[in-house]
Amino acid sequence: MEQLVGIDPVLSSHCGERVPRLLAFLKALGYLDASGAGPLEDEAKERLARGKGDPFALLGFHWSDPPSKLPAVALALYRRFAPGSDAARAWPESSARLVAEIEGARRHLGDRAGRRTAREALGVDVGGVARFLASQIPMAKSLGEFERARDLAEAALDLVDDPALEDELRRLTALLAGARAKR
Repeated sequence: MEQLVGIDPVLSSHCGERVPRLLAFLKALGYLDASGAGPLEDEAKERLARGKGDPFALLGFHWSDPPSKLPAVALALYRRFAPGSDAARAWPESSARLVAEIEGARRHLGDRAGRRTAREALGVDVGGVARFLASQIPMAKSLGEFERARDLAEAALDLVDDPALEDELRRLTALLAGARAKR
């Protein structure tokens, strides 16, 4: 019988053949590997590896997303791995490391200057993306997708370096916020 790390041998011997069959089934589905790690621990390790030097990747947040979405993304991720969660009870060390990294990334990306610094470290060209996002705003408005148009304006405003475009985006954001308040 295959011995898996993290599985109680007493439970395994007490339940006979059912536990090994269940474990084989879970392994086949990809929910368990031979180390006994589950999907949350795998996700924690993957996020930590991906997030080395890239706070956006750590949070699963694209560098061109609207900054107003960042707190919700960080909070959802924090809740999955925070003390008291299933992941923290099963893998306290991995979860604790990830929670510390999440908090650091959230603080670093919490303001415009921090997001700009992180983008510069990634070496991305934000000017072209800001203009592209701004060009998508009229289409979203014409489709009646005012929330999407506001998100595009907010994301472009966070990226832009051109003062003229920045003023236009601020004006559009205010108009879109007013349109949303009227509905």
